[in-house]
Amino acid sequence: MGNYSFSDEAIQDLEEICEYIGRNNPKASSKLFDRICQKCKLVADFPNMGKVMRGLHLI
Repeated sequence: MGNYSFSDEAIQDLEEICEYIGRNNPKASSKLFDRICQKCKLVADFPNMGKVMRGLHLI
């Protein structure tokens, strides 16, 4: 099983995003956070899944 972690900046961004969404829909905010964590866990468990994108440069 793979592990993942969020940088301090990512945590701050997620908190701000979830807070913004939560103002109008707390349930959606919680669901979004859970989905993001699920996807991160999936990528951590299967880092080579998916399609290779040539020419895509991540910063």
